[in-house]
Amino acid sequence: MKQYLRWKQVQQRLTEHHRATGQTYSFFEASRELWLEGAFQSAEELPTVSFEDWDLHDIDELARLMGETPVDLDTFYNDFRNGSSVQTSTQHIFNLDVSPIFIAADQSMGDHAHDAFEVLVVLRGQAQLVLSSGIRTLPCGSICVISPHFLHDALAMPGCCLLSIPLAEQTIETTLEKLMREENVLSDFFRSGLGGAHCGYLVFSHPRPQRILPVLRGILHECYAHEEYSKAVSANYMEIFFAQLLRCGTDYERYGESHSHQGATPMLAVLKHIQANYRTTSLQETAELFHYEPSYLGKQIKIYTGKNYTALIHELRVQQAKRLLAETQLPVEKVGEICGFGSLVHFSRSFKASVGIPPSVYRKQLVKLA
Repeated sequence: MKQYLRWKQVQQRLTEHHRATGQTYSFFEASRELWLEGAFQSAEELPTVSFEDWDLHDIDELARLMGETPVDLDTFYNDFRNGSSVQTSTQHIFNLDVSPIFIAADQSMGDHAHDAFEVLVVLRGQAQLVLSSGIRTLPCGSICVISPHFLHDALAMPGCCLLSIPLAEQTIETTLEKLMREENVLSDFFRSGLGGAHCGYLVFSHPRPQRILPVLRGILHECYAHEEYSKAVSANYMEIFFAQLLRCGTDYERYGESHSHQGATPMLAVLKHIQANYRTTSLQETAELFHYEPSYLGKQIKIYTGKNYTALIHELRVQQAKRLLAETQLPVEKVGEICGFGSLVHFSRSFKASVGIPPSVYRKQLVKLA
């Protein structure tokens, strides 16, 4: 049996607590109180909520629908029993990939960070992003993207409707593969966050709601209606969401700290470096030079070129060897040395594996053709 609360139950508890004490506490702590009181419901499956008929101009209706969404207590069950911290429970929430939730009013999780990206959408009123350096106000219409491991808290001010969507790193790497190949502010932000080179947030101001809201409705519906293939459809909606954000949200600001003075470098610059230094460079050295994690850089090279790092280096060496064999009279052994092959045997075997014939035969055939 599934145990669950309705979102509106938790919101009511948060509001009552704030009115009685003047203090805020977290959604997780309020849910634990209700669980201990036995205020939850049980069913074979979590109830569904349809957002298909939501009138995009009626934010009150959206708030009502969100109030009916279930809070799956299975997510927190072990945390409830073990007395886990708010920060631990927050990590579990953000493991629920592409599962949009409302940030409740009268609550605060305190400073926290998580392994996922987070998208905040201010649908009404004002929200606050609490940072170590101060408080950033997010007005209505703002869309804020927060990188992993960035210490922050998000507060919904009175009357604010604030939607939070967690995005796992794997979702960014796979679902947004096409976006990540391009050079734009979002792809650069995601690459930097994935590589660990940059920690911060990106704010888009006042994108056109008529473009963004229909996509949000689709994401919400797929999450809470539990229809077949909902995860796949949600992932595609997120790709459309970011494409529309880039199309409409030309006014943006980026904040945060790089773990170096330069931060991560766009992938085209990395590939140019590899092309110029393929004879001697390694994946580890290239990653350190451009402030990426080696494993992440290897994945990005595969996305951009269709080849892994080793195959790319091999291809560059063979191409250069073919040019030198055709355009110079250098000995075959010297050609292999210049191109970064460790020995003549290694060069001959590698060249034959790629071209089909040994380098000496390749040169002879070129001479015959001439």
